[in-house]
Amino acid sequence: MGSVVSSNTWHSGVDAGGDEAPAPWMSTTIRSDKTWNDYLVVKATRFRRINNNTVVNQSKNPETTYGIKWSRGFRKGQHIFEIGFPTWMRGKHASVGIATEHAPIYLHKSVALVGETKDSWGIDLVTSRTVHNGKEISKFPSGRWKMPDRFYMYIDIPERKLLFGADEIFFGSAFSDMDIEGQTLYPMVSATSPGAAVTVVYRGKGIIVTGPIRKTR
Repeated sequence: MGSVVSSNTWHSGVDAGGDEAPAPWMSTTIRSDKTWNDYLVVKATRFRRINNNTVVNQSKNPETTYGIKWSRGFRKGQHIFEIGFPTWMRGKHASVGIATEHAPIYLHKSVALVGETKDSWGIDLVTSRTVHNGKEISKFPSGRWKMPDRFYMYIDIPERKLLFGADEIFFGSAFSDMDIEGQTLYPMVSATSPGAAVTVVYRGKGIIVTGPIRKTR
């Protein structure tokens, strides 16, 4: 099929939840053949994979935490992911962010797993905290905002940033100046709530396009 260039308009004209506006590369993405079969990797036995993009937490114990990572890691570029994690399924802790291959995917406690060690950076979607190496870094999103049921994660490796937005608002940077140089980074999500269903979709690599958008096939 070849590479496909798409216009991503979900953040066009949205309000900024903070002082940061969406970057030009966030409005257009490109996907190549090699990314269409990427999927959520299920190594924690309590997750069941429904399809390449959706998993369900089958654990009956909310005091344990299970994580999933995207099959493809990234070392360069700017990438956009769409994440679906219904608010009512988030339980005590639910987290999303990026991790290296060394980050654990299971812990015998209820915790924001993404960010629990030095090998991951994450947001606790329930408590609105950014977490790295087990420590709270800041509140995110700021103010009255909460991450909605469906939102977008922007991985900016050159600028060492992790950013988030939604259809009607751009939240800005959850993390800046991350120590990620030379690392391979994987999108990661964790859940504690029994029955939680999580969907992760790779929208593509962010690019800047001038002029009309053409799809190559």
